[in-house]
Amino acid sequence: MFQTFGGSSRKPRQVNLSGRPSNPFAAQSAVASAQHDRVQRERQRARERAAAQIQKTWRGHRERQRTRDIWRQDWDEREKRGTAGYQDESESLSQLRRLLLFFDPKEDAERLHWYGMRQIPGDIDRGVCNHGPWPEAYLRICMACIRMLKAEIKDQTTLNILTFAARRAKFGSERDAVYYYDNVLAVDVDKDSRETLLIAPLSSAQRSVYSGLAKMLTKALKIDYLAALKVHVDAKQLYEAVVVPQTVPSRLWLLGNLIYLTGPPKDILATSTIGHLLGSLVEVVDFEGNPQPIDNISFQKQVQVSPTLNDFLHAQLASLVSQNTVRNLFSDKSIIQPACRYALTLLRCFPTAANNIRMWLYLGPSERKLELPMTWYFWKGASMNETFWTIYKDSLNVFPVIESQSEDSTNDWTIILIFFELYTFLLKVIDDEEFIGNAYGGKDGGIPVDEVAILATFLKNLGLALYLNGPESKVSYYGASYTDPQEIPFAKIPGLKVSYLKDLVTGLLRSIYERDSRRRFLPEDHWVISNTRFDMTNFIPSVVAEEESRYTVQDESESDSESPNSPIKKPKRNPVVAPRLEILHNMPFFIPFMTRVEIFRQFVMLDQKNFLPNERHRTHRQATITRQHEFEDAFNHFYRLNAALKGRIQITFVNEFGISEPGIDGGGVTKEFLLSVTSQAFDPSQGYFVENDAHLLYPNPTTTKAATKPADLLNRYEFLGRIVGKCLYEGILIDIAFAPFFLKKWALTGGSNAASKESNYRPSINDLRDLDEGLYRGLLSLKSAPADSIESLNLTFSVDERINDEIVTYDLIPNGRDAPVTAENRLLYIHKLCSWKLQGQSAVQTGAFLKGLGEIISPNWLGMFNQHELQRLVGGSGAEIDLEDLKKNIVLTGLYARPDPDLLNLTEGARSNRNPQEGSHGNGFAPPGRVSPPGRSGLPPPAVNGEHVRESNTVLDESVMAREQQLRLGRETALGYMRTGNFPGYPLSSPRNPTHPPDHPTIEIFWRVIESFSESDKRQLLRFITSSPRAPLQGFGALRPPLTIRDAGTDEDRWPTASTCVNLLKLPVYRDEETLRRKVRGAIWEGAGFDLS
Repeated sequence: MFQTFGGSSRKPRQVNLSGRPSNPFAAQSAVASAQHDRVQRERQRARERAAAQIQKTWRGHRERQRTRDIWRQDWDEREKRGTAGYQDESESLSQLRRLLLFFDPKEDAERLHWYGMRQIPGDIDRGVCNHGPWPEAYLRICMACIRMLKAEIKDQTTLNILTFAARRAKFGSERDAVYYYDNVLAVDVDKDSRETLLIAPLSSAQRSVYSGLAKMLTKALKIDYLAALKVHVDAKQLYEAVVVPQTVPSRLWLLGNLIYLTGPPKDILATSTIGHLLGSLVEVVDFEGNPQPIDNISFQKQVQVSPTLNDFLHAQLASLVSQNTVRNLFSDKSIIQPACRYALTLLRCFPTAANNIRMWLYLGPSERKLELPMTWYFWKGASMNETFWTIYKDSLNVFPVIESQSEDSTNDWTIILIFFELYTFLLKVIDDEEFIGNAYGGKDGGIPVDEVAILATFLKNLGLALYLNGPESKVSYYGASYTDPQEIPFAKIPGLKVSYLKDLVTGLLRSIYERDSRRRFLPEDHWVISNTRFDMTNFIPSVVAEEESRYTVQDESESDSESPNSPIKKPKRNPVVAPRLEILHNMPFFIPFMTRVEIFRQFVMLDQKNFLPNERHRTHRQATITRQHEFEDAFNHFYRLNAALKGRIQITFVNEFGISEPGIDGGGVTKEFLLSVTSQAFDPSQGYFVENDAHLLYPNPTTTKAATKPADLLNRYEFLGRIVGKCLYEGILIDIAFAPFFLKKWALTGGSNAASKESNYRPSINDLRDLDEGLYRGLLSLKSAPADSIESLNLTFSVDERINDEIVTYDLIPNGRDAPVTAENRLLYIHKLCSWKLQGQSAVQTGAFLKGLGEIISPNWLGMFNQHELQRLVGGSGAEIDLEDLKKNIVLTGLYARPDPDLLNLTEGARSNRNPQEGSHGNGFAPPGRVSPPGRSGLPPPAVNGEHVRESNTVLDESVMAREQQLRLGRETALGYMRTGNFPGYPLSSPRNPTHPPDHPTIEIFWRVIESFSESDKRQLLRFITSSPRAPLQGFGALRPPLTIRDAGTDEDRWPTASTCVNLLKLPVYRDEETLRRKVRGAIWEGAGFDLS
């Protein structure tokens, strides 16, 4: 059927014999060609549309140009027919509108000049073109003139027309005014013309003009321009138009320019505005730093980020804290709230001048006499508001009150805070007698002590809540994402944070507590937190756990920081325990003293646990110390150790003959060494420290100024700090009393407490009493002297000091020697003089000492104690030695040991069952299972089955064995004496109750003799045994090892000896009271070294 079928289903092969290869991409080429054609057609159509649009635009432009030309011809024809001035208002307005229809700066400048020459004289003469459409028309003239100035047409006629129009123009919006001022500042015209143009719009007193001016003030302006504006600016309208800008440089320039134009704030609006601007800059601008001597324009170009101040800005801001300005803030009681907020902001912005500000606020308005002192006035306001009494009732109410955003709450806090500031200043200048004797409305402004008790309770509740509940409560309220809840704005006052409130409360609480410590006016238990409010059961372990977590985090941070690129990590705190530690650091008086002492010892033990393991691989630091040269030798051997002085040191004493003393340093020699170093170095004859009238020590203020090598001298002060720290670290009490004002610096200098700014050491007139009683009395007389008698004293803000027989004068304030002391500034003089005497005069010596002290003992630990408590921590209690406590806690060993009543019964029963051949060599004295206290060298081991336990391969010579046999016999015999109460060689006594055996007669004689000792003899005995004349702070029960008495043979010619390393008194068996008294007193006052140990 299919004629062409050849038997194969494959397509026949096509053979091309033309020699030209076929194109395999022919199909794709056809598609690409079609696409190319479409693109070309689209381009052609776009060209045609563009050409049409160009033609259309050109035709429109040509038509408009033709129309403008027609209008110009028409305008010119009308002007040619005109006279010198326009006939009426309508003709002038019509011509102006025509002119503005076709106005072009380059082509129509002469026409605008012509119009101006015809219009201005007529308007000036008639004064009728100031209403209706004219103000808007004049604004259009202003814009036309500005276009001419931008086109470099700056002839005087143009400037005159612009000035004339700007005075009459209606700036319909802030944008028009901003456009005007921006261009006036931008164009290049002469100084006088620019000043005239800047002033011109102000004559209309429009809100939009002042809004534009306020915008212009956010930039740097030449002082000449500001001086021209200052005369014509209406301050009220300007402050009403101010809008606080977003950027920091803009706010800074606005603040400086406003102060220049209007001066320090005088009304409620200015006070609020300036205060808000200051508060918004307090965290980013150093208002008191050294200004840069550079003009405003150049300064703005150079400083873009973190702005500082130049001379202009510094001068304007400094004018805010002048005496008259600050004193008159409260002259108008109708604006007392914004004035208080403004004053609080000033105190935050100018911390260096804070004391001056507080003093001027305290003095009150200079223009009139006060009805009440300012402190008393604000105390009345604070103590009568709802916020005060809500917190006074319960500390749990604190955060609900703080979180309240109501206007009443804000006003309450404002009055409370300004009172805190004023009262803080008052406590610096008022002495204790005035403080205790204050009556209502006294002239010094103090408040009665019964109301101080109310204030103290309020502060206690407030401070407790801020520290105890602060982190959790604030995070829950302000949001967990906020990393630092202490920096939340507070009381709607810009720049005021909760951390500021915490600092202020802490400082004021400390000040009141110090007063109460010196002159008790509050109940004994007022400061201690009640157990119902605060769980004291687990307080110590909780605080120690938090301190330990700090070490852990610190170690992790140090290991993480080994990489050079690792980020800095802040220590994390346990949110439950941290508040307790914060209270301990900042308001330690909430915790009982002995509890804090125990915490201190726990902190030291924790530090030893973390520090000493790193020291184990090192050999002990050894030193040979020559008697009478302890401090110099110690400095030469140990100064370079720095903080490593915490570790073990070994001392060998060399006596005055160059012979080494045989004492083995098991701790007692080191203790003796430390006590000898402190006793020698703190001797006033050495010159490092001097005494006040009460023989209390403080750093010699003239040493570094008179020294030939002050650096070496400061190293010695630093080393002395380490030595005192070492004594505290080891729990060694030293017989040295420091001046209270010096001890206050230990607790309030350094550390990382949250209240570091306000709770650091603040000199007061009361501290001066501990330094110079005469000067203290003189300043009190100056404070109360009549105003007219002060100038006759010829005092200036300077002080003289004798150095190497030369008188050197120091200024208390800049140029103080030329600033006389007056009735108005005498409080400042008293404060400055106290600060210099107590702080500035010996600052470098004190700083070096505290640096060394802080290397051994954390300042935060010292911050747990006030100055009086620190003295107890350093030197123990000044009270008489408690012999009953000593008797209760003393350990008697050897022949003097007290047997247990059970042992007496045991041996009594054993007598009837004992083999007679055993004689007196039975069970021995020591009961099974009991051993002598550790560290008692020389005691034989307990007996078992009549034989002493010895180590294998140990050979004892005959003398030692004989001595052991003698001791066994002596103890067995003594046991029988104790059972009967009859001791050979002593007066016969009646049988004793077996359940209450008596002490050995020598011990009974010993106690009778000690009871008859004077207090100095008792302390010397304690020094002889323990190296310290003071009883342990926590009682003799806390002494480690415990104080022990052991027999030292029966030879009554022997002297008592001691092993201070283990607090051991080796007392021979004396049989009469007179011998014991003579031997003991002779031994303790002999003053020998370790030759007799």
